[in-house]
Amino acid sequence: MKRFFQGLAMESIPPECRETYRRHRLFAVCDALAAGILVNTPVMALKSLASQDWQLAIQLPISSLGMFLVLHLGGIMARRNPMPFAVVPGLVYGVTSLAMAFTGNPLWFLILGGVGTLLETVSRPAVSAIIRLNYPAAQRGAITGRIRQWHL
Repeated sequence: MKRFFQGLAMESIPPECRETYRRHRLFAVCDALAAGILVNTPVMALKSLASQDWQLAIQLPISSLGMFLVLHLGGIMARRNPMPFAVVPGLVYGVTSLAMAFTGNPLWFLILGGVGTLLETVSRPAVSAIIRLNYPAAQRGAITGRIRQWHL
């Protein structure tokens, strides 16, 4: 178990990539925590906010729009700096999550949850591009695998 939390041996990572690797591990843990909490959105809407059954379906079409946006944004990210495509959706995702905590309306709760999921989907290619830009090709697979391991 200790080896799991140690991560990749730091001496195998080039010195200029070590700080980036630490931040990516922190990102992976925070992303896993947020996903674990927000996956319970329909259950919270039903039990705490007394949502009607038809309202539960609203979250899925909103989040599905993210899949179509990724097709368009992937081409844009290939020609530009991918950082804004990860930071801006991440910050807006945080705002929507905070707004979810303060709303008492089940419909708005589910709409905000769908928007948050849409933004998370849109930022996925940017995260992959940032990993590709920050690590040498010879070690990218091992480093990416270790970062993904923290999503457990």
